[in-house]
Amino acid sequence: MAYDIATTQSPRGLPMRFRIGRLCTGLLVLAAVGYAAVCARLYLTQDSQVFPAPSPDPAGAEAVAKASADVVELRLATADDTVLSGLLMTRTRDGSPAPLLLYFGGNQDLCQDFFVNAPRELSHVSLACLDYRGYGASQGKPTEALVKADALLAFDFLSKQTKAPSVILMGRSLGTAVATYVAAERPSKGLILVTPADSIAAVGQARYPYIPVSLLLRNPFDATIDASHVQCPTLVFIAASDTTVPPHHGERLASFLPGQKRVLVLEGNHSTILHNPGYWPAIRAFLAGLEK
Repeated sequence: MAYDIATTQSPRGLPMRFRIGRLCTGLLVLAAVGYAAVCARLYLTQDSQVFPAPSPDPAGAEAVAKASADVVELRLATADDTVLSGLLMTRTRDGSPAPLLLYFGGNQDLCQDFFVNAPRELSHVSLACLDYRGYGASQGKPTEALVKADALLAFDFLSKQTKAPSVILMGRSLGTAVATYVAAERPSKGLILVTPADSIAAVGQARYPYIPVSLLLRNPFDATIDASHVQCPTLVFIAASDTTVPPHHGERLASFLPGQKRVLVLEGNHSTILHNPGYWPAIRAFLAGLEK
């Protein structure tokens, strides 16, 4: 007996092919709605993911005070009357101002995190850091454009304020894009990049391969654009077991640097690389080399 799906009737009187077509259409609609919901969620929550903006930690402030009594609070007003907060430690060499190392932290960092160890580990340079807008005691809401503009302001202000003969830029994670930008825009003695990314867009696209991340992201932080204009010597730290910013992203960024550079791969992940025994000695050696 022949069986024709085109004419077989369902219990409700509709041909089976129409029932199957309606089911497939419904599934496609559900998939499209789910996909759109995921894209919308990523778009709407991206600011909190890129800029989680931690609050001041009293324990961290106490640790900084114990690390050095010479660390002072820094306040800087921007052109739009936003007051940025940070930390500053000035030093001298033979009675003259020492070179200045200006630090830009990761998206979950505060200046106090850097100043817990840096004054002890880097004893021959002045140190400065400003928390991004909305971070710590800094006012305002961060965006890529504002963070970069604030970084240039900090460079200009601190260069004059400290009368440093030279400025070395250092950034970690998100801060590597900021430091690279400043190095491309201002005369810098050296650049230190810790667990850098080529761009947040590239990292996000690898994490969400089926989402058009580059189309949704408001703050892509593409450091490759600025890296090609950096002329100063650069030290790049890559964490061998980094899953937050996998090593190939840092390696790609380094390939855009046209000047003298050293890429150092250390054991550790995105955070623990800071505790690698070779981390601080490599920074000190790099700084010493800049003096030759």
